[in-house]
Amino acid sequence: MKKHLYDLLTIVLLCLLIFSCSPENDYTSIEKQESALLIRSKEWLSSKHIISEKDVLWNSATLYQQSTETSFVAIIPVKSSNSFLLQKIILEINDYNITGKLWSFDFKDSQEIEDLQKIATHKILESFTGEVRITNLETMETRKDSYKQGIANGNNLFSKSSGAGVCNNCHGDEGAIKLNEVVVTGPGGNPWPNPITNPVNPPIVPIGGGSSGGSANWNRVEQIKDNNLDPCGKSALEKLKNLKQNDITKMLQRFGGPISPYDVTMQKGPVLGGPSVFGQTIKLSDNNYQITINQDYLNGVIDSEPNSPPTDLSVATTLIHEIIHAYFLSIIDQQKSTGNSSLSDFPTLFEAYVRSTNPGSPSNDMADAHHAEIANRYVDIMASALQEFNTGTPVASGAAQQMYKDLAWSSLQGTPIYNAKLSAADKDRIAQRKTVEARNKSRGNQNPQGKPCN
Repeated sequence: MKKHLYDLLTIVLLCLLIFSCSPENDYTSIEKQESALLIRSKEWLSSKHIISEKDVLWNSATLYQQSTETSFVAIIPVKSSNSFLLQKIILEINDYNITGKLWSFDFKDSQEIEDLQKIATHKILESFTGEVRITNLETMETRKDSYKQGIANGNNLFSKSSGAGVCNNCHGDEGAIKLNEVVVTGPGGNPWPNPITNPVNPPIVPIGGGSSGGSANWNRVEQIKDNNLDPCGKSALEKLKNLKQNDITKMLQRFGGPISPYDVTMQKGPVLGGPSVFGQTIKLSDNNYQITINQDYLNGVIDSEPNSPPTDLSVATTLIHEIIHAYFLSIIDQQKSTGNSSLSDFPTLFEAYVRSTNPGSPSNDMADAHHAEIANRYVDIMASALQEFNTGTPVASGAAQQMYKDLAWSSLQGTPIYNAKLSAADKDRIAQRKTVEARNKSRGNQNPQGKPCN
């Protein structure tokens, strides 16, 4: 009898939490130690490099099992040193997919955040005053709305349904959260714990007003402002958006869309540093970045001497390098605005960020940190992206041909990390490959492999 009462109470409490006010979606609580779900959740979240692992309170995580027996929900609190900010990670898990959202509550008044973490999100919304933000952990799209005593100012977060009371704050007619689904699928359609490096999108199926799949993402990416790029740059950017090597496409998705907090402009124009600098990325303001590709380089004028324009492979190399710079800038801005980002997962970048807050920090300190992180973490990723860009065939990170690794390294030419890590022979070979593609002219025993930019 006690067991039946306990099960009934659990179902009622969960229905009051966040995901459903309908008796058709019965959940039952499961013991954390009885499932490998936390391991899957940790690996999935760690792969996103969005929230520092030390800030995720796994010991306070709660897991629920849906009546289908193969569908689960994980609710994980996020540590905050800010008495106005409460954050929870909400993952929906089944045998093949994981979807994730970060809920952020910016309270108008100071709160006992540790106590509030123990209260269901549903109950917090009943009397909440402040701003709610829901961030898609795959694309970093953020939706937000202001609340006053539990009443939303607009309909920016959720659709409404009738007859469900406060549940309308979280649910639509289908009884599901009204956010785009984030799909992560294991190799060959297998579930975790297989490492996920190239997620495969399933057919597009509407879920609670949103949808998943490739085409949904690219509409957002197309919002990146590229009107002032030249045709070759635009064409290269479009190809990068559609790579199956998804580390670079994920960075582009982070910047895409009218509801993304980030604004990225790509243009052709003059840059600082002379003709050897093919591109530059600058921060115009918080969450606002400008990528400029050297107009002389694109026009085929290097060292004040007319040459032929570069190959598309050279332009893609430059674009990827600058996209990574913008990605790092966005991580730092996210850290500054929310206190939670993956910044601590990039040790050199994190140390430079800390130093930058102190007077007298070297002006080139942050740029050198960017380049060190690119060298240490992204050369293989860049190489595999470039090989797929040029051949149309995906290749695993670390398995790209040497030529593409050389191109990835060439984007770091002249930086301290480049000078320190490479031998003289490597530098000569890399410099030659860079020049061959940048001028679209053979040099020594190397010939251009990319297509000419005309």
